[in-house]
Amino acid sequence: MPDVKRRECEVFAESLQSVLEKMVFMITETLEDDKIDSKAEKLLRAEMRFSGSQSGLAVLAAQSELCAEIAENMLGIDPDLVNQSSLEDALREILNMTCGQYLTSRWGDELIFDLTVPGVVGINNEQWSELAQDKLSVVIDAEGHQMVAAVYL
Repeated sequence: MPDVKRRECEVFAESLQSVLEKMVFMITETLEDDKIDSKAEKLLRAEMRFSGSQSGLAVLAAQSELCAEIAENMLGIDPDLVNQSSLEDALREILNMTCGQYLTSRWGDELIFDLTVPGVVGINNEQWSELAQDKLSVVIDAEGHQMVAAVYL
């Protein structure tokens, strides 16, 4: 069963990479465990639940610098105007699009899913490391910044 759950997370991470590459114009790559930044700072975590034919929890965690670049590239916010609210909005939007793409890629567009509004909280380095080291998460690099993706079914 862990292999099946791990594969689901990999598919979720592939959806995230696709969203970042197509919507934010960022080059991404999956990182090996030894490349994870365990000293990351200024971190945000977003999560949302989905239910329908399949229920679960989708999670993203990112460094604030990455959220700022997403806000600038995707939301069109001037770098001087990026604030905490725009950082959170950027992460929420990436999670929402990633979850939608993941659900469609896994179960097609015929099924209906209910999605909660993504919530965002600040996390500390210990929480970041715990999520990044979870066997069911995938860490990606996007333009030199790290993001953790996980889906729990």
